[in-house]
Amino acid sequence: MTKFLGLRGNRLNLVALFGVMMPSIVSLGYNQSLLGGVLTLQAFEDQFPEISVVDATPQEKSRTSTIQGTVVALYAVGGLFGAISCIGLGDLFGRRRVIMIASVIQLIGAILTTSAFAFAHLIVSRLILGLGTGGLMATAPVWLSELSSTERRGMNVSSSGLFAGLGATIALFVDFGMSFAPGSVGWRFPAAVPVLLSLIILGFIYFLPESPRWLIRKDRIAEAREILTALDGMSIGNGKIEGEIQELVILAIVLKV
Repeated sequence: MTKFLGLRGNRLNLVALFGVMMPSIVSLGYNQSLLGGVLTLQAFEDQFPEISVVDATPQEKSRTSTIQGTVVALYAVGGLFGAISCIGLGDLFGRRRVIMIASVIQLIGAILTTSAFAFAHLIVSRLILGLGTGGLMATAPVWLSELSSTERRGMNVSSSGLFAGLGATIALFVDFGMSFAPGSVGWRFPAAVPVLLSLIILGFIYFLPESPRWLIRKDRIAEAREILTALDGMSIGNGKIEGEIQELVILAIVLKV
């Protein structure tokens, strides 16, 4: 019997949910809320005087506020392009590979943000971070829904909102806690948290199965059958599994027409 991480059935589904889906969407909520808490830190303003409003005239404050808003928005711009690009890439390369690629991009963006020393460095890192997070946001829920049985699918996919809110909450508490830290560690440590989240995703997705639906669309039916039996905790040849295979084959044919 095929196993992934030595697991089958409900345990395998839970690992997919909490090992990949959760950190992917927590990353989204965390990264969206992160910068708002560090923009006013003295160490952050010292590192990037372009966004400092200390001793600024009203006209300069208006310009600086625009710059601050731009830095925050660049993450969303990167996320938009990351999400759009993964619509086609997921069908071309498979959900697992795209999740891996997006995790690596987010990892690079988080490292660049944590090590940022100049304003241009910060801007580029925000774009890259958004690109990776957008890819995860667009692909991880699709991958999980295509792994999930009909009974679990609704609960698994609806967990996105919960995980995004959890990520935002974590960001706010981390920002608050680290605001008392001396020097640049007060903003560099919060910026480094997505590094850990990216590594968690990479550590699990490497050992977890590809989407059976995608495999069938690529005419890899035998692999899809093994994965479905592992996810449902059943044996190959089970009537329920064969029924699911037939449904997915029909769906793949319809999509190709």
